[in-house]
Amino acid sequence: MLEKTDKGIIMNIMVKPKSKHFKIKFSEIGVTVFCKSPPIRGKANLEIINEFTKIFGHKVIIIEGYKSNNKKIFLEGFTLENTLSVLNNIGQ
Repeated sequence: MLEKTDKGIIMNIMVKPKSKHFKIKFSEIGVTVFCKSPPIRGKANLEIINEFTKIFGHKVIIIEGYKSNNKKIFLEGFTLENTLSVLNNIGQ
């Protein structure tokens, strides 16, 4: 789910497009992101970038899986501890 690097955190997410609301759900298999946008012309990717940027307060980059439901996003400058803290606050 989370991978620590020298420059930040890589998070694996599973994307479910065309949902009623944007939400992030955690389970034993990982992080599932429900986004409102369809996976057409990068609309779902843009929504994910925008929403995660709002949540984390930093620019978020998709580094893998542009055309897949399984993506890797990069949180530059984040540690494992502050990433988990933000994610725990989302779940409450």
